[in-house]
Amino acid sequence: MSDASDTSISNFDARIAVLEERTKPKARTIFDRIKDWSGILTFVIAVAYTYPLGVWDRFVVTGQQQVTKEVSDLRSIILALTQADAENLRAYAAISDPNIQIQLGQTANARKSALLAPNVPLIERHYEKLTGSELELLGYQVNQLGDQGLLASKMLEKSSKKMIDAKNVIGAADVVRIQAQMYSQFGSLGPDISKSREYYHEAIRLLLTADPLKAYYGATAVAMA
Repeated sequence: MSDASDTSISNFDARIAVLEERTKPKARTIFDRIKDWSGILTFVIAVAYTYPLGVWDRFVVTGQQQVTKEVSDLRSIILALTQADAENLRAYAAISDPNIQIQLGQTANARKSALLAPNVPLIERHYEKLTGSELELLGYQVNQLGDQGLLASKMLEKSSKKMIDAKNVIGAADVVRIQAQMYSQFGSLGPDISKSREYYHEAIRLLLTADPLKAYYGATAVAMA
């Protein structure tokens, strides 16, 4: 009886040993560890691959690349404003009702203001990097915002200097003419008749130094203003 009991206990111990051996954790290899981390690695790669360009530009690209990008954005704004004016002119020409024409003009101005207003800080940072012609176009539009007369004046001042340096005297005179209008009765910096006359005189002086035939048409434009 004792022998049978000992044998039963021995068999039980053997089974326990086999079970422990079967359930004993195996030694982990490097491949097992990679498998454990594969989900997290996949997530990290996916996030890096789909990282928003705006955030990527902000934290990764160099300062010079960021400046180049922002100046390019500024030129895109100029193009969008020019396109808005062109579309407005085409639509205006196809309409004869004065009331609708007024509404069309108001809609176009609101569209341009919505484009310009959020980008005033961008314009302030980089307007000096634009060409004289670009500054004239953008400065005129900025002035239409109504509350950015000083910024527009700086832009137009820079525009006329760049045009004079480039020997584009006619263009510079046209820019100075716009500056004169800014100090008129309904201008964003006016009314200042003395200042307005000063700019008109400067515009005419510039025209007198240009080619006589070209200056004639330029002087006509100044006189009509």
